[in-house]
Amino acid sequence: MRPDRNRGVLLAGAASRAAFQPIEPLPSFTQEEVDDAYARGFLAGTEDAQADARRAATQIAAGFDQASAAVIDELRRIDASRREEIVDFAFEVARWLVQTELTIDPATVVPRLEAALPDRVEELSIRVAPKLVDIVRAAAPDAQVVADASLALGDLRLVAPDAQVDGTIEDALNRLRVFLSADDGTLA
Repeated sequence: MRPDRNRGVLLAGAASRAAFQPIEPLPSFTQEEVDDAYARGFLAGTEDAQADARRAATQIAAGFDQASAAVIDELRRIDASRREEIVDFAFEVARWLVQTELTIDPATVVPRLEAALPDRVEELSIRVAPKLVDIVRAAAPDAQVVADASLALGDLRLVAPDAQVDGTIEDALNRLRVFLSADDGTLA
């Protein structure tokens, strides 16, 4: 047992000798060298920090640009939606006003009819709502006037052998809607 104990002591002694190796002395610097090194490090750190700040500002600006574009797109979408709602409401009111006027005075269809009539009416068939047959016959006695229950009061269709004119109020309002919806102001 003794040799093992001695052997352990020898190993412990070698480890302690390795731990106490002499180290080189620290270099000494003058105050000027320390100040210069500090200034260079401070400048390098400042430049790095400024570069990081510029990158962050660029990213933030890009984020603001994206957010701004998204808000503008959403406002345009809402504006277009509201505009369409307003136009729909205006057309509903216009349709109601026209129908009310025609109910009060069905003869208001005559100027529209006269504007749509061609010079020759011999082979012309004029289709109108049943309540308007007598009024239209009086305005265009040479034309064939046909009652059409599918037409609303004020609607008319002119049918000739070579052409047909849709004079319904709905068609006129639809053409107006298309015109108003065209981006460049031309008929779509």
